[in-house]
Amino acid sequence: MTKPVYDALFNEQLVALARANGDELLALMANDFTLDEKRHQETAKALVRYAVQQKPELRDLLKTWVEKWSPLAHRAAEGLSSCFGEAPHLLEPEKVAAAIGERLQTFLAECGLAG
Repeated sequence: MTKPVYDALFNEQLVALARANGDELLALMANDFTLDEKRHQETAKALVRYAVQQKPELRDLLKTWVEKWSPLAHRAAEGLSSCFGEAPHLLEPEKVAAAIGERLQTFLAECGLAG
């Protein structure tokens, strides 16, 4: 739960904030981490697929973990998103948190663990 939220926050939203405030260097540095993000997500999805193929009952366990940790991940994203409203050229914290939440839900759906 933490890594997809972190990735969406720093690899997407921080990049947008940096560019909006003229900090292209920070945007480029943070943007480089998207390669690691994509590799991690593909590995995580493959691991979930493999685990569930081997033991289908693991899907319920994984969904239980998602249900437990998703609210905390959303609260963390909301808390960190408030910082985005402090920049000279701000991003609306509510929109930042919503975008992060959407990315997390997309990732969970791709893992077969949404809803």
